Amino acid sequence: MEAKPARSAHDLGHFVAGSLLRRLPLAAAMAVLAVSACNEGTTAPPPDPNEPALVEILQDGSQILVGNQRSFSAEVRTADSTVLSSAGVVWTSGSSNVVTVDGNGVVRAVGGGQSQVFATAGLALDAITITVPAPAGAVSNPGGWVETPDGVVRVDVPMNAVSAEVEITIVAAHSDSLPASSTALAGTAFEFAPAGLAFATPATLTIRYDPALTNVLEARRLRVHKLTGGAWSPVEGGAVDTASTSVSGMISSFSIYAVAPIPNQSPVVTISAPESGSEVASGLAIDFSGTGLDAEDGAVTGESLTWASSLNGALGTGATVTRSDLSIGDHVVSLTAMDSEGAEGVAEVAITIVDGPPIVEILAPSVDTVVKVGDAVTFAGTATDHVEGAIPGDSLTWTSSVDGSLGTGASIVTSTLSVGDHVITLTAPDRLGNTGVDSVSVNVKANDPPAVFITNPNGGATVGDRTGVTFIGSAADPEDGPLTGTALVWSSSLDGVLGTGTSLAVSTLTIGAHSVTLTATDSDGATGNAVVAFTVSDEPPPLLYPQLVYVGEAAGTLTLSVSNSGSYDNELFVLTPTLPPCSVDPNPSRTWIEVYDGAGTLLETFCDFDDRSDMTSFSFTPADPPPQIYIELWDRAEDRRIRSGSVVPIPTVGTTIEGIVANDRDSDLNTLDPGEALSGVTLKLIVDANADGVIDPSEVTWATTSTDSKGAYSFNDLWERNYIVQAVSPSSATVLRALSATGSIVDQTGTLLTTAVVGAGATLNQSGTNQVGTTNPPGQGDELPRWGYTLGTAAADTGLEPSGPGPNSTNGALTTAPTHFIFLYNTGGLSGSVKTSGVGVPSARVTVSRCQTAGAEPSPPAAGACTLKHGTPSPHIMNVDTDASGNYSVANLLEGIYQIDVAPQTAGYANVLVPAGPASYLAVIRGNGDNAMVPDFSIN
Repeated sequence: MEAKPARSAHDLGHFVAGSLLRRLPLAAAMAVLAVSACNEGTTAPPPDPNEPALVEILQDGSQILVGNQRSFSAEVRTADSTVLSSAGVVWTSGSSNVVTVDGNGVVRAVGGGQSQVFATAGLALDAITITVPAPAGAVSNPGGWVETPDGVVRVDVPMNAVSAEVEITIVAAHSDSLPASSTALAGTAFEFAPAGLAFATPATLTIRYDPALTNVLEARRLRVHKLTGGAWSPVEGGAVDTASTSVSGMISSFSIYAVAPIPNQSPVVTISAPESGSEVASGLAIDFSGTGLDAEDGAVTGESLTWASSLNGALGTGATVTRSDLSIGDHVVSLTAMDSEGAEGVAEVAITIVDGPPIVEILAPSVDTVVKVGDAVTFAGTATDHVEGAIPGDSLTWTSSVDGSLGTGASIVTSTLSVGDHVITLTAPDRLGNTGVDSVSVNVKANDPPAVFITNPNGGATVGDRTGVTFIGSAADPEDGPLTGTALVWSSSLDGVLGTGTSLAVSTLTIGAHSVTLTATDSDGATGNAVVAFTVSDEPPPLLYPQLVYVGEAAGTLTLSVSNSGSYDNELFVLTPTLPPCSVDPNPSRTWIEVYDGAGTLLETFCDFDDRSDMTSFSFTPADPPPQIYIELWDRAEDRRIRSGSVVPIPTVGTTIEGIVANDRDSDLNTLDPGEALSGVTLKLIVDANADGVIDPSEVTWATTSTDSKGAYSFNDLWERNYIVQAVSPSSATVLRALSATGSIVDQTGTLLTTAVVGAGATLNQSGTNQVGTTNPPGQGDELPRWGYTLGTAAADTGLEPSGPGPNSTNGALTTAPTHFIFLYNTGGLSGSVKTSGVGVPSARVTVSRCQTAGAEPSPPAAGACTLKHGTPSPHIMNVDTDASGNYSVANLLEGIYQIDVAPQTAGYANVLVPAGPASYLAVIRGNGDNAMVPDFSIN
């Protein structure tokens, strides 16, 4: 740094008046002003020429990092500019918290901030400003990192690198601290504090650089450098990351660091083969291999590696080169590696090429050839001498390690090689007696027979003559490998040749014991075989499931057919005298057809079928028409039975049973009022086999149906027999009666009735017969109504009970017989109160009775008691007493009309006032869950 220019005597006055006031502490400045004031208007005495008149610090103020120091010096002059000794200069710091200064002008930075440093000599004074940058951060013994705000510089301190917490300051290095001539990139020189801080384990310093300040090649050589002795030297562990434009290095202590390129290093070249001093026979291939490693580029490859010979010139490029044409003589072979900046590294080896034996090559056979004994083998080869050229064929000699000499020539053929492993050698000499050789191995094998295996069938197995058998086998020949196709022949001891191949299916084998042989023949005629013994049994033909069809009925005779009869094997139906005959045929067939009804009762047996076509139509006349029919085919020879599905015969003479299902909610037991028809009710028609009117466990359900929207149903096309109709009660309903009879055209000797199904609280009709009248009210002698409910037409009815046996008491009457079912829901209820003067009466007896039939006007019921019918009184249902509030209620009642009576004396009263009149009150319950509200009874 250059010294500041000296001040003149005139400047001294300005310095005292200005600089002192500016730089002295407040008390000193006031003292100077006081002296100046006192001297106003007086003539100052002349200055002492030996007294200090001016002191000047020779360096400018600067920046000093915490822990760093800098030396300053001052010059003292008299008023006439005579330089005095500086030994008397006194140095002081304006703020000792920022910097301290010793008597020699050495300023040390203590903490961040600014402070003035004063130099005084007598009354003369000068000052400079020192700036101490604030720390960038702190690290302690756990380790950490500190980074400048702009991210240009970062220090990563590993664990335990410092023993206690240290505040670290990072600032750009002052220009007067750097070498006058430097390779460091601008803006990358930094100073670190505390100065001289040492790390127990090296820290990583990373500095970013401006890529515009360097070219691509130079950028790869950038490293972190340390300023040592006025010069830059690279630090250890240096690396550059051109992608992030940053350079890092390992530092052990703080100093001034910068980014600068290291000189371009020449690649290091190594030749790994051949060894120096090697002798190689001419014509032999020589593998040259080497590497080039550059400090900046890394591995040098491709055309940047060049090989050259002192005798033959350029040999090639790359890490490896193979040559077999080097001249005889001494060679110096060099490998030159050039990096991307043109620096070269060279390595050399010395080799000698001597005149060698001829180069011999066997062209045929190939290496490790395998042949069979007796095969003709062709041997061919060449020999070339480096000096003489091609060696003639008569100088080429062939020998075998087993059979000795084989002959001479460029090509020979032999078929006499012995069994075994041969090493075949071709020998060729040059004019100097040098001999070249080449050899191959030839394995001569004996022609071994194939190995043969049969995997199906297993030995001792039994197979059916109809199913047959699939023969599976394999063969492997030592020379040919796996054998297939016509090389494999199957033959049987009973049936001769069966076929060829690894798999053969045969279903025509003769019944009996077979010995089957699989013979395999290889390409040279050698054979091998395997044998398996098994038995072919007489297998019965398949017995299929019959598909039974009902053809029709005539005069009680049913005709059936098996629709898939053409699929059966006719052997099943040929006459077989060896089997026991049936009673009607002395020569019965092998397979019988037995006919069963739905309950499993045998109805008929057909044992005379001698052809499968007999199954297309067969008939029988059952004693009683069965509801269902199925058949069983019985193969008696094998005792096998196969059952068909069931069919339902359709009669030619149909009978109809029909009727209605109603909800007689008004209990008039007569007309079907609007809304009373019940649709969707299930009904079952059951065969009453013993005509007892009871559904026995053995009696089957013939048909099932349901009512339509009008409550009507019908069972049509029925056989002439006895039936019972049963209705399935809807949910929450009770079947009150099933009232009807059904007749029969065939048997008119007895009355045939359906069963009366009685529900809770229900009775039969008033007369006790299973009748429903057609008039209101029904007459005692009325029979069933002759009305077709599904068709809406009337039918004749001339018979009267008990004069005739049911509705068909007159021959020729229609067989339509209705069966009616009455349902009532049993979820109804009624409730009311008994009061006196508007207050409920407890413990009053209330009687509830159900009316058998409606009154004169059943819907709604008229006032008064229930109507009596044929002398039958209304049934009593229950008694109920009122509760503490005078209320009563009854639940779970059938739909219908109920009479409500109150006995006042049970509660201590004499009279009762019936709601709506003097007669008993009639309540009506209609529908599922209906609740009748009875008006209040009054008693007094």
